[in-house]
Amino acid sequence: MKVKEFQFAVFNITGGLIWLFIEKLSGLHDRYIHLHPLYTNLGLLVPVVIYFLAFRSLKKEQGNKMTFRKGIEYGSFITVVSAPIASLIVWLFLTYISPDFFKNAIEFATFKLGKMQKEAEAYFNMTSYIGQVFLGTFFIGGILTVLYTWLFTRKNNSIPQ
Repeated sequence: MKVKEFQFAVFNITGGLIWLFIEKLSGLHDRYIHLHPLYTNLGLLVPVVIYFLAFRSLKKEQGNKMTFRKGIEYGSFITVVSAPIASLIVWLFLTYISPDFFKNAIEFATFKLGKMQKEAEAYFNMTSYIGQVFLGTFFIGGILTVLYTWLFTRKNNSIPQ
């Protein structure tokens, strides 16, 4: 097993869980649901930071001689481990800790934004959200993997601090 990669996948998932708690505790799942679409995207900072730390660690571990292939393998492993576990965490969170989230979001979308009930229900449901988390984790993880692999494998570059 790739212990270091798994460790960073756990950090990524834990950071996402902490972000969900911040959203819940700050009222973005109920009282301030109208602000949720704006502030939820700040949660993307979690993987940006975690992947950066992971790649910085890998480059140090490789003695500043990280290869493009090694970077892609490293980031891909973190992503493949993170996606299904993050989906499970979101399901558990929205089922047991914030069970009214979808009801609140549908209510806000229909009454405040004028969306049709069916349209809101099609978007704000567990299946839709789990799909978004799963595919989003792969998408963001893929982009960050390629970006940081490129950043950390450029010729004559030192480890970004």
